[in-house]
Amino acid sequence: MHEILYELREHSLGLNCGMWDYSASFVNKFGHRSEFVLPDRKKYVSMDRRFLKSYMNLVVQTCHQRGCHATGGMAANVLPSTSHPDKRKEVISNVCRAKLSEIQAGADGFMVFDLDLLQPVQALFREHTQGPNQLHVMRKDVVVTAADLLGIPSGGVTLPGLQHNIAVGV
Repeated sequence: MHEILYELREHSLGLNCGMWDYSASFVNKFGHRSEFVLPDRKKYVSMDRRFLKSYMNLVVQTCHQRGCHATGGMAANVLPSTSHPDKRKEVISNVCRAKLSEIQAGADGFMVFDLDLLQPVQALFREHTQGPNQLHVMRKDVVVTAADLLGIPSGGVTLPGLQHNIAVGV
């Protein structure tokens, strides 16, 4: 990551830490090796898993060491219509829970797909941070090993999970 930031120093303000970005890179690099097959992503692959949590912590630490922003991943959720208030609240709650985890890791911001999510996540960021970013959060507590970044979450691979992964990828 240091090398990426150095090479892009004239063109980039930081790095994005997206779950699917890392997972796609992971599959691209190791997909041909059976010991690195990821389990069903909807059930077993999330940012609270060791390999993705380690990735997030390392991105924040590396970016902040270089004075760059580290953004959390994309909240790709689409809010249900206002005629379904319970479903809408559930989506907002899930997104805010995920974004709070990123804030606590030191992320400087995040992306949302549905513009109606901006207000709740901006309010969350303001509530849990001091200032427009967290560049001061240096994450000196973070020590990430190769084993941390390569530890596959346990869980099964199913035909519906594989079909979902293909549908998302296409």
